Parts: sequence; structure tokens; C-alpha cells
Amino acid sequence: MASDTPNRSKRPKPESSPEGSSDIEMTQAITHWPRFVVIEAIDKSKPVSSLSPFVIEKTIKGLIGETKTIKKLNSGVILVEVLREGQANNLLKQTSFASIDVQVSEHRTLNTCKGVIRCMELAQMESDELLANLSTHGVVAVRNITQKRDGVVRKTAAVV
Repeated sequence: MASDTPNRSKRPKPESSPEGSSDIEMTQAITHWPRFVVIEAIDKSKPVSSLSPFVIEKTIKGLIGETKTIKKLNSGVILVEVLREGQANNLLKQTSFASIDVQVSEHRTLNTCKGVIRCMELAQMESDELLANLSTHGVVAVRNITQKRDGVVRKTAAVV
């Protein structure tokens, strides 16, 4: 049955790259900067977290401006979630914080994520070749999941 209604215009779709991802998604996948930064005292007897919350907030605002979150951790360090790349770079250059000598670094795990790809064709590739092809998407390490049956180690269809 034919419709008498005129064609309605749809929103234009964003231009896509050959792989099917939009150019914006590709750019975001490639650029990496630490969103979580740890401020740790060099002298463990005077932890940064022993400072007043008001001093911590004022010092961080003075160094980098407004942040997303600031947390004192039980280990005596301060975890800062920044909003922009420039804030992370400025914090990483700091050697003192409210008259305490500090070491500032990226958080060890919060700035990364892991995922599993399930595809037999990809799992059969060599890890170096797979990493070379996925590195443009921000992948920094690849590991095949293996399984041992009857004394024989075999690759599964999953890659971490």
C-alpha cells in the first residue's frame, strides 16, 4: 500500500570513516590523557591527606582551577579527577603541594580499561600483528586467552 505522506527529511548522519566509526569517535580513541591523577607525599611521615580539606581544595583550585572530584584515600594520597588535559599536565609537573614535597603521577588503573574481543579470526592472529592493527584505536596491550585440554594449550576465540 502506497503512502500519500511526503518524505520527511531526516537528520543528516555524521560522516563516517571506512571502518564505520565517526571521525569524532576516532579522534577520541586516539587521544589519551590521564583523567585521574594521584598526589603523594615524598615523606611518608607527613601524608598529603593530613592537610585540612579546605587547604587541599584551595591549593588545587590555585594550581589548576575547577576539577571534577578530589578525594582523600586511606593510603594517605589525594586522588584528583581533572576535566581537561591541561589540568592533568599542570598537576603532573608539581613538586610541592601546600609546602609538602610531593610526587604526582597518573593513577595506576583508573586511566585504563580492559575489554574482551570474541572472534576466532582475530584470536588466531599473532599478538604483535593484532596490537599493530588495534593501536590506532588506543589499544596498548593484547593477550590471547588460552585453554589447556589433554595437555595441549590452544587459543580460544577470546582476546583481552
